[in-house]
Amino acid sequence: GLIDSDEDPAQAAKREFKEETGLVGEVISVSPPSFLSPGLTNESACMVRLEVDMTLPENKQNYSKGTENDNLEGCEKDRGLEKLMLPRVGLLGALHGLQQKDGVKIFAALYSMAVGMSVGEGAQK
Repeated sequence: GLIDSDEDPAQAAKREFKEETGLVGEVISVSPPSFLSPGLTNESACMVRLEVDMTLPENKQNYSKGTENDNLEGCEKDRGLEKLMLPRVGLLGALHGLQQKDGVKIFAALYSMAVGMSVGEGAQK
């Protein structure tokens, strides 16, 4: 999501995460900005890592609602988003399965992260 004028990347990530998932998380780390199309635009992105405690009452309640979007905030309710809980280990395979089975369009940054995680999983074996 976009960073509002009164926010830093960590604040924006927490807000966007809650708006788009209904869950709350705590910021663990924020990367320096990286540029998506250097030379074409000045658009940049920061990778913000959140830790989500699924034992918190608000997260338990919203997780129990599955993929229903009734706990999303504002305009997020009408964007056609669907919450999916996917495994951290094996994420790349899960994303491939969604693409092949359901024709789901995967955000490039998520796919890139899943590829990196897959490489790390292979190195641990």
